[in-house]
Amino acid sequence: MFIDLLDKLNKANEVPLYLDTHMKPGASSMHINQVQAMFGKAVTQEDFIKKKDAKAEIP
Repeated sequence: MFIDLLDKLNKANEVPLYLDTHMKPGASSMHINQVQAMFGKAVTQEDFIKKKDAKAEIP
């Protein structure tokens, strides 16, 4: 069963993240932008967490 799941994930064109689909639009946009900034080393992990905690509202 696990192998079947991995095969399906490997063949998928896209896989939505839970938080991106269940956050309010403003929080979701901030999350995506901050993830990109963190991987681009424009913000630290600590800054990312602070902003996420301040903005993240899951309905």
